[in-house]
Amino acid sequence: MASLDIEWIGQQFPSLAQQINGHPAAFLDGPGGSQVPATVIQAISDYLLTSNANLDGVFATSVRSEELLQEARSATADFLGCDWDEVVFGGNMTNLTFAL
Repeated sequence: MASLDIEWIGQQFPSLAQQINGHPAAFLDGPGGSQVPATVIQAISDYLLTSNANLDGVFATSVRSEELLQEARSATADFLGCDWDEVVFGGNMTNLTFAL
C-alpha cells in the first residue's frame, strides 16, 4: 500500500507556511473558513481575471462564467454519482439552508 506523503500535502497549502511570533502557525479552522491549496488560489485568480460576471448575460465573461459553472456541476455530479442538475453551489451552507 502506498503511503500518504503528509509533507508534500502540507506544501500545497501556502498559508500553512506562515509563522506567528517566529513559530509555525496552526490553523484550527471551524465552519467559518478553511485553508486552500495553491491550485484553488490559482483557479480563483484565473476566474476573477477572465470570467468574473453575472450569469445569464450575453457578455463573453457571462458566457464563460456559465460554462465554468456547468463544468463544475458536472464534475461534482460525477464525483457524487448524481445528475448535474442535482448539484447546487452557494456562498455557504447557512445561506443555502435559509434559501431552501
